[in-house]
Amino acid sequence: MTLLMVAAFSMNGFAQRGMQGVGLDFPFGTGCGNAWYRIGIKYQYNFSNYVRIEPSFFYSPIKKEDANEPYMLFGPMLNLHLFFEPPMPIRPYFIVGTGLVWWEITKDMTKRVYNDEELFMTPDAGLGVDFRLSHRCSMQVEAVALYRILNDSNYMENGKVTFNGKVGFTVNF
Repeated sequence: MTLLMVAAFSMNGFAQRGMQGVGLDFPFGTGCGNAWYRIGIKYQYNFSNYVRIEPSFFYSPIKKEDANEPYMLFGPMLNLHLFFEPPMPIRPYFIVGTGLVWWEITKDMTKRVYNDEELFMTPDAGLGVDFRLSHRCSMQVEAVALYRILNDSNYMENGKVTFNGKVGFTVNF
């Protein structure tokens, strides 16, 4: 009887449906001619054991090699995670989503400051793995391809695909 109760409790330890979580993301990658990193906050909600939605917001202070061209990125992202397997300690998933990125560039042109701003969309797709560290804590590792959609840019190529990585930590409730 005791073994049956322990087995039932262990099986429910990774149940996901209705579970919510908040956490931090640490995306990184290359693009625009240099490496970059971001810091993000996220919320996760599991609609079922196979579908999770993840809205997030990121901020990325970047400084190019040329000290006269600092710029920063920030914006919201929305990803859908489609799990391949039922709840387990290690689960791979497919990612599909989009983001809206605001980009600010500041140039010092002979002591005169010049500011420029751009807003662009970034549809993304990729693969991730969810590592359940405990019932309350998990870690995500993702590899994602982003596609940039720009109106008219002086600084970036329209339609360029970049490949990025991300490590995230979530506390579930």
